[in-house]
Amino acid sequence: MFEQEVKSKVLNIGTRKGQTVYYAAPKSQLKMDNDTLIERIVRETSLSEGDVNAEM
Repeated sequence: MFEQEVKSKVLNIGTRKGQTVYYAAPKSQLKMDNDTLIERIVRETSLSEGDVNAEM
């Protein structure tokens, strides 16, 4: 699942200089190895493991 958090930042350039803006940012970066990536691609598509390996 993709989780986000709200962050704030004070702008330092432009017409809104000095104003605080809020934006959504991911809570964490997903890091996975090649085997996990291949497994997820195979599970979510109609490709076989051999097809995915050939393309990588």
